[in-house]
Amino acid sequence: MLREEWVGTMWYKLPHRMSTHETPQIAKRVGSNIRAARLARGLTQQQLAQLVNASGGGRDVSRWENGGVEPGPKYRQPLADALFEGDLSALYREPAEVVV
Repeated sequence: MLREEWVGTMWYKLPHRMSTHETPQIAKRVGSNIRAARLARGLTQQQLAQLVNASGGGRDVSRWENGGVEPGPKYRQPLADALFEGDLSALYREPAEVVV
C-alpha cells in the first residue's frame, strides 16, 4: 500500500507503514538501495554523508545501509538527488527495480 507525501514541490507515492512489523523490512530495503547506489557511484559512506549534510557523518549512512533506521524526511530528497537522479521513490523500490 502506498501513501502520498509532499516533498519539496511534488507529491510522491511511498510505502505506507501499516504496522511496526513492516518498518524493519522497509528500512532494510531502503538501506540496500542506498548501499547499491552508493557503491555504483564509487562513493564512501563519509562522502555520501557530506553530500546530504548528514550530521552524524558516515555513521548515519552506515545505520541507513544496515537497516537500523530509515533516513529521516530531511535526508530523503538529498539522498534521491545524490543517488537516484532526484527520483525519491527509488529509495523504496524493490532492489531489482532500482536503476543506478
